[in-house]
Amino acid sequence: MENAKQLKALLCIHDEAISRIQHLESIQKELDQRLFQASVTGQNEFQRQYLLRLSVIEGYQYMVKCYRRKVWSRVLELSNLILQTSPGEGVTVLPESPTRRLVIDRMAQPETENFCQMYRSQ
Repeated sequence: MENAKQLKALLCIHDEAISRIQHLESIQKELDQRLFQASVTGQNEFQRQYLLRLSVIEGYQYMVKCYRRKVWSRVLELSNLILQTSPGEGVTVLPESPTRRLVIDRMAQPETENFCQMYRSQ
């Protein structure tokens, strides 16, 4: 019974993480649009600000996705444990395959260029 309560709590945490990821994706989309508008109008000070915000949002989104994956793996472990201890068929739940993807930080290039320019001007 305790495992079932833990499983329910983990599923609630997983659902919350998914909704947070979706919210962060909408914020990221809005910032992408603002960055595009700032680049079209030539507002460099806003471009830097939006790139910094995007970098923070992408980092936070990555962290939440990693947390969601850890919670999901715990959900799978608990569900396998519950299925093995319950009477009946011993069905095993297969884990989802992790997708490895290279994420490029859009703030890295402008920051590196600014650093190089400031270093050379000294």
